[in-house]
Amino acid sequence: MDEASPRRWTRRALLRAGLALGVALPAGAAGLRILNAGERAAPAGETVPPPTPAEDATHTLPAMPAATETSTAAPSSTPVATQSATASATPSPTPSPTATPLPTATFEFRPRNVGNGETALLLVHATEPRGEVRFLGRTFPLRQQGGLLWTLVGVPTEAALGPRTAEVTLQDANGVTTQRATASTAVVAVERPVDYLVVTEEVQSLLTPEAGITEEQLRAKEFSVFDSPVRWQRPFIQPAAGEVSTQFGSGRSVNGGPVGGFHSGADIANDRGTPVVAAAPARVA
Repeated sequence: MDEASPRRWTRRALLRAGLALGVALPAGAAGLRILNAGERAAPAGETVPPPTPAEDATHTLPAMPAATETSTAAPSSTPVATQSATASATPSPTPSPTATPLPTATFEFRPRNVGNGETALLLVHATEPRGEVRFLGRTFPLRQQGGLLWTLVGVPTEAALGPRTAEVTLQDANGVTTQRATASTAVVAVERPVDYLVVTEEVQSLLTPEAGITEEQLRAKEFSVFDSPVRWQRPFIQPAAGEVSTQFGSGRSVNGGPVGGFHSGADIANDRGTPVVAAAPARVA
């Protein structure tokens, strides 16, 4: 090819040049014309006839789309925890078994009201096998028999009249307290006979306050020893034959003095040497 002749640009060469020039090519290539295959460039000063319509293949480069920046989030190196729409099933804790509460105990006094100087039977309906009762300053153990607990409580002859409360403590087989409750009763007056005694000065000298204190101390010592097993199965019997000369709880008036010193036993009169037996199987003080 002659070095003086102008270089021919084919469509392919022009496209390659456009790709190399990027977006700057369309503005500079506005006056260029792509030559079809077989078409020659006109020499300097020579006019090339216009091509036929079939040969008119003037092509303008399409406008390159403007570069668009797309922000792409950088991948995170730390995995992101996603919350599942379905909550995972968490097993609920198994409730610990609760102890079945014991039935509440019920109480019954027989008789309902207790006379001063008399004894009452206290029945306790409960499932516990043992317990005790605190009444008028004394403690009485409860006995189990026939599906219930019971005890005998005595009221002193000099006890004040009015409502009274028995404090009941129930225990299981190991001696552990399971319930504390109260049972109510009332101390009522009982009409008692009065013995009017006439004694000599020698006998009366023995009935001093100091002698009474000594007798009470001896009685307290003997009665403090308590046998827990129940030894009797039948009602008490009269321990000796004879006539009851002084009833339990009777008042005394000595030589016309004031009534007092309620009798704490029952006197049976008979001849000297009359046999005396226990009123029931027990320890005789």
